[in-house]
Amino acid sequence: MKLEGKNILLISPEHWSDMKVSKHHYAEHLAQKNQVWFLNPPSQNFLVTRKSDQLNIIDYRPKFKGLQYLPNWLSAILIRTELTHIQSQIGYSFDIIWNFDPSRFFNLSKIDAFRICHIVDWNQKYQRQTLAKTADICFSTSSYLQEELGKFNRHSYFINHGYAERKIVEIDLPDQKDKRLKAGYVGNLNIKYLDWLLIHEVVTQHSEVLFYFIGPYNLESGDPQMKEVLLLENSRFLGKVDAGLVPSYLVKMDLLFLAYKADEFPKQLANPHKMLEYLGSGKTIVCTFTNEYKTFPNLITMSEKNNNFSQIFTRCMVEFSNLNHKNNSSERLNLAYNNTYDQQLKNIENYLNAEIS
Repeated sequence: MKLEGKNILLISPEHWSDMKVSKHHYAEHLAQKNQVWFLNPPSQNFLVTRKSDQLNIIDYRPKFKGLQYLPNWLSAILIRTELTHIQSQIGYSFDIIWNFDPSRFFNLSKIDAFRICHIVDWNQKYQRQTLAKTADICFSTSSYLQEELGKFNRHSYFINHGYAERKIVEIDLPDQKDKRLKAGYVGNLNIKYLDWLLIHEVVTQHSEVLFYFIGPYNLESGDPQMKEVLLLENSRFLGKVDAGLVPSYLVKMDLLFLAYKADEFPKQLANPHKMLEYLGSGKTIVCTFTNEYKTFPNLITMSEKNNNFSQIFTRCMVEFSNLNHKNNSSERLNLAYNNTYDQQLKNIENYLNAEIS
């Protein structure tokens, strides 16, 4: 199956917004050769918003609720009814149902269109077994997810996150003229997966490094250790920045780090999307264990367990010149560019061709 000239309904767990994640990028790239309808999470009214000639955003109010409590045969009929209603409202029939949200439209067994289950987050557990069973093909972003989906659908494949290249612009970095090495973290600082005890330990041990934390945070609801890190002389909390400027901040750093509670949440943290953004900067990366990148030791310095992350970070300081060598930097960039959204769609198309032929 070629992904050209198709009418595609893309079901997203996130609303359309300027803060684009994978579903938004897939919609935009698919819309270059297809008619794409991006289905927002439920709202109060039915509305179609045109974003471009081939991309429309649909808001809708569900006709049925509590489908997860119904027998499978009945939920399948009602989901078909819901999709038929959406098609009648827009005046098109869908060739492909591409579902990133297993909590909605999870039983596709009565749908005539080609059915894709695409799971990008381990936490998306709600009804994903049913979605996998009733899809024609499944894609996921970790080997853990692929293994689980494969129990319910033998046509299950790994597709990495996509890399979206952004323009680099000049930005003003606080203390930019400070001669110390600059280490950066980008992301929501209030997520439960950040290991602030570990971060505090590393920041305290390395006064020769300036640590930049870029992303939204709330001290009232944040980890107590985050407040301690904020008070340290060599930490800089920059707050939320425009998503389009993130790569411009990354290239200002000497190294980038991820310090997650990887021992506690190995499956959830097996493949954080921001790793591709980090790789796209070409900079040295040091992180807690990240399963999907364990085969790239020359590009990513990784601890096996959280209790040796501090040791790994120190080793990274000692070997910094070699890790930041232009050859290693080029290889990181190549790895990112090998995972662009266009490339992932080619990979998906290859799997579709193999399954349908």
